[in-house]
Amino acid sequence: MLLAVVGITVVYREYHDLEPRVELGDEGTPESEPEPQFEVIDLPEDGQGQTGHSNLCGVAIVPDRDLKALEVRLGGDRHDGAKVITAIHVYDDEETPLATKQTAGLDHGDWVAIEYDFSAGQEYRILLDGEGEQYVRYRAEASCPYEGDGLTVINGSYSPSDDSQTENYVYNIDRIRGSLAEGIDESEPDYRNIELSEVASDENASIADDPAGGMRPVASIDCQEGKPEHYSVETRWELEDLVGHEPDVVHFRYQIYFPTHFEFHQSMNHGGTKLPGPADHRGGGAAGGSHNPGEAWSARGYATTHGPNDATEDGSDIPLGKQVYDVTGASKDYGHMHSWKRGANKGEWVTIDERYEMGEPGEFDSRIAAWINARKAFDRDDYQFVDEDHGYKGVHEWRWHFYFGGRWGSPKEQSKYVRRFGVWTGDNCPELEDLE
Repeated sequence: MLLAVVGITVVYREYHDLEPRVELGDEGTPESEPEPQFEVIDLPEDGQGQTGHSNLCGVAIVPDRDLKALEVRLGGDRHDGAKVITAIHVYDDEETPLATKQTAGLDHGDWVAIEYDFSAGQEYRILLDGEGEQYVRYRAEASCPYEGDGLTVINGSYSPSDDSQTENYVYNIDRIRGSLAEGIDESEPDYRNIELSEVASDENASIADDPAGGMRPVASIDCQEGKPEHYSVETRWELEDLVGHEPDVVHFRYQIYFPTHFEFHQSMNHGGTKLPGPADHRGGGAAGGSHNPGEAWSARGYATTHGPNDATEDGSDIPLGKQVYDVTGASKDYGHMHSWKRGANKGEWVTIDERYEMGEPGEFDSRIAAWINARKAFDRDDYQFVDEDHGYKGVHEWRWHFYFGGRWGSPKEQSKYVRRFGVWTGDNCPELEDLE
């Protein structure tokens, strides 16, 4: 049974010094609190990247005092095009999962933190994986144990089970340290929804098992064969309800999975399927070829096949992009179709991050930036989302829009899947690196 699910990760690389707070003890003498973070334990870093692995791998530790969190660094060098690690897990020595934290997609050399109440003297297995997908596993020869301030690394672990523990190797991790403090250098979402049960309550959606074998259920978005203009899901979440206001800067994240045999309509540029995105449809317009100058805008996504107007630079299976109506009404009949340089691959979970920055009223300076698995896929800042008479407006809503058509339908009965939706606003937005 999964006892805790903790957040979504921001990739970072530097530690920040924390000064101890000084209080007076009972005798009036200065008494310093302990440092909230301990020294880094260096593990072997001259290992090798091994392809074709999908199992949970990492290290086993025993804290020598109660800890609130761990930070680990993924071992090895960056691997261009390698499938990235997407989760870190905590297990006990009875193979019970205690905490899982999904990530934006980690590569070798990145740091990740996970919060959990680690008890002194208890053995824990700190394991990373691609949640059922193959990734490049790092393995280095070792001579465990490695003792440090706060904890001891007692073994390498190539699964949660007792018979997968070894003193001779460590996996995926080449740095580790404990912390007495919570909230390590990370911004928690202003709103988070793990299972998307509201989305799955639609007539053409449902809660389903993870097609990649993950531990938590996901939302299945179903497409009916040959039905033109088919809405699988049409659900709108207002930002006022999610985060308490309409933000000027907002960051959305969700994950999507296209099965290996998913099919698109083949003969239309940008044809295939609409994907979610933010919008402001108050007063109508900004969809279906309809415009409402000064009032309405939208930036829904799309997924399609490779064609003259849709191609990726990363060789991925499925081109992605944005269909953008701005408030001027001057965008094309069906909006601007702006393709991204990175796309999605079939048969694996893809993390999509989207940042929206509302510009000055009446100016063409609103921005859309996007990342695929934490790598920059799109960045453009010449949209007008704020009319000169509506400077009070922020981002109004997130539109869960899964649509097969215009005039065509799905070539067969099929489903795609979504999970793990998060929203950040303002200065709390995650600082993703602009990895090329």
